[in-house]
This record gives sequence, structure tokens and C-alpha cells, in this order.
Amino acid sequence: MAFTHVFSHGAPWEWGNAGLLTVDDVQGSDAGPPALGDGPETVVFTWACESQFYTYLWGNTVNEALLLKPRGGALAAFGPAGISDVAAQALLYERLYAELPRAGTIGEAVRRAKAAALAADPRARAVVDGWNLLGDPALRLDVALWPPE
Repeated sequence: MAFTHVFSHGAPWEWGNAGLLTVDDVQGSDAGPPALGDGPETVVFTWACESQFYTYLWGNTVNEALLLKPRGGALAAFGPAGISDVAAQALLYERLYAELPRAGTIGEAVRRAKAAALAADPRARAVVDGWNLLGDPALRLDVALWPPE
């Protein structure tokens, strides 16, 4: 199982200000085929604002496009629907990365990390409410590959 971690600025249509990865890279566009080829699927953890804004009216977000890509996309994606403070994000990601090797499933890791972040600091509420999981919460994580190298 592969893991992808993105710490960047973001928008619904791209990771990073310079288009590190865009929706068109994943799904293609009228201008051409997708730039992202087939390959192993990954579990995506995105700490880039709005990359998982699933109510975006103008199409899929980057993370949705990855989840919908049949080969070489995402098995699951955890990311933000909105914009939040980087320090508040750290309250969540530090706890999430601590839970991943022992939770068993991605859904349980997310649940535990959100509860721990709120218990540590109530200011984490915007991040806890704003980050969501796209994909199957019962996805079992291959902890033998954790932590990432």
C-alpha cells in the first residue's frame, strides 16, 4: 500500500500554487489526455486547503478526481473541504500520524485523531469539522509500511 502526503497551498482544482497536481493532470481535459498514468493506488493525506471541497460546483476537486481514477488514483483521501490555520492543522495531523499504525482502519485512525485533537485544544474545531474522508472508512492499513520513509 502506498501513501501520498501533501503539505502545500491548495485549491479545489490544484495542489500548490503552481499546479503541483491538477484535476486535468488526473482526469484529462478537452486540451488533452491525463498526465497521470496508471499505477498503484495510494492513500492520500492532503494538508492543502480546499483540495477536498466536495461541494465544489464547477467539477471534481483534485482529491475527488484521484478517488474516481480507476488505476493509479487513490484508494482513499483525507483532506480539507475549506481553509484553516496551519497551527490548527498540526493538532490534527500529529495525532493522525500517531494513530495510523495502531488503529487498524483509516476510519478509526481519523476518528481517534479528531477526538484527540479536540481534547488537546478546542481551537482545533475548524480543522476537525473541515477535514473529511473520501473512500471506505473500513479500509485496512498496511502498518508494516509505516512510518513512511
